[in-house]
Amino acid sequence: MTSSILETLQALPATLDYIPADRESVTEKISDEINDCFENMASNWQNGHYKTILDDANGLPLYCLCNIRICVYFLYSLWAITPSITTATIINTLSKVLTHPQKPWRAALEHKSAPALDKILTTSINLLFRKMLTRLDKNTVFTSTKQEDPKQALEAISVLSLQLEALQSTANEGLHSLLGSATKYFLHMQQEQQQQENRQQAPRAVTVKTNNISAEPKSAESTNALQKVDIEYPFTPNQTAPSYPLQQLFSHIQLLHSLVEQRQHLKAAVVLDDIQRELDDFNPLHYFPEHFASFTKLRAKHAIQLEPLFSQQDSYQWKVLHEHYKTDMQGFLDAGQETNNVHHASSSVGTSPYDSSLDSYTSSEHTEGLYDE
Repeated sequence: MTSSILETLQALPATLDYIPADRESVTEKISDEINDCFENMASNWQNGHYKTILDDANGLPLYCLCNIRICVYFLYSLWAITPSITTATIINTLSKVLTHPQKPWRAALEHKSAPALDKILTTSINLLFRKMLTRLDKNTVFTSTKQEDPKQALEAISVLSLQLEALQSTANEGLHSLLGSATKYFLHMQQEQQQQENRQQAPRAVTVKTNNISAEPKSAESTNALQKVDIEYPFTPNQTAPSYPLQQLFSHIQLLHSLVEQRQHLKAAVVLDDIQRELDDFNPLHYFPEHFASFTKLRAKHAIQLEPLFSQQDSYQWKVLHEHYKTDMQGFLDAGQETNNVHHASSSVGTSPYDSSLDSYTSSEHTEGLYDE
C-alpha cells in the first residue's frame, strides 16, 4: 500500500478537488483533519515509530499526505524502512508536491503569514535532510542496503534547491548548508564509484611464470621466474573536498546534461544561462578556497602597508614594473632586491632605475614572504 501512496504523490492530478477553484484554502473541516493527523503522526515520529507512520498513512486522504509536515514524516519513514526506496525517489516525490500549481503542501496553513509559511517549509525540509544525512553518515549497515545512484540524487537535490528558492520569500542559511552537505555527500559517493570503475577497468598486474620442465627454449620475456607489470591508474584522486559553490556548479552542469538528454530544451536554456552567468562571474577564491588561503592571509596582513602605493598606478614607473613582472617574474623579484640595495648604498648618486617612492614596495620588510607559499 505504501508504494501506491508514493505513486499517487508522484503523479498528482492536475486539479485537486479538495482545494476549491475560487480560493486557495481548504475547508475548515479538512483543515482540522489535517492538523489532527499531523499531531498524531508527530507523536509517532518523536518515538521513532516509522513503521506505525507508514501503517497509518495507508488510511489517510490525499490532502493529509500532501501537507508538507505530514509529507516529510511519511517520505522519511518510507526511505528509512524500505531499502529499495532511494534518496532521489524521495526528493523527486517531494518536488512534485511542492510544485503543484494548487500548492497542496500548505493545506491547513493558508492563514499563516509569508514568514510563518517560510519557517514551516524550511523547518520541514531541514528535518528531512538532517535525518537522512545522519543515517547515511553513521549507519554503514543501512547505507550498504541502499542502491543509491549519486548522479540521480545530485540532480534531484539541484532541482529541489531551485524550487525552494522560488518558494521562499527569504533564503535560509541553515537549509542552504544542509543541501550543500547532501550535495557533498553524493559527490563523494560518485567519486568513489568512479574510482572503483577505473580500478576495475585498469590493467591488472600480470604474473608470468616460466615452466622449468618444458623443453621449449625460453624467450627473452620469460627469463625471470616471476615477472610483474606495474599498474598505472589514469588519475590520482583529489583529496580535497570541493567547495559548496563548486558542488553547486557541478550539480547545475549535471542537470543540464539530463535536460538535454530528455529534450527539455527550454529548461536546458534556463539552466545554461545560469551556468554561463556563474562562469562569467567566476571567482576562484570562492570555488577553490583551500588553494588561496595563504594568499588571502598574506593580503590581509600587508594590505595596510601596500594600499597607499596603489595611487601610483598611473605613473610610468608602475607601468615599467608591471611589464617587467608580467614578462619575467623571477627577474622582477631579483631586480627588486638588487636595486633596493643599490638605492641604500648610493642614494646620493641616484643610479637605481627603481629609485622612487615605490622603493618601499621592494624593501625587505614588505617583500618578505610576499611570494612565499
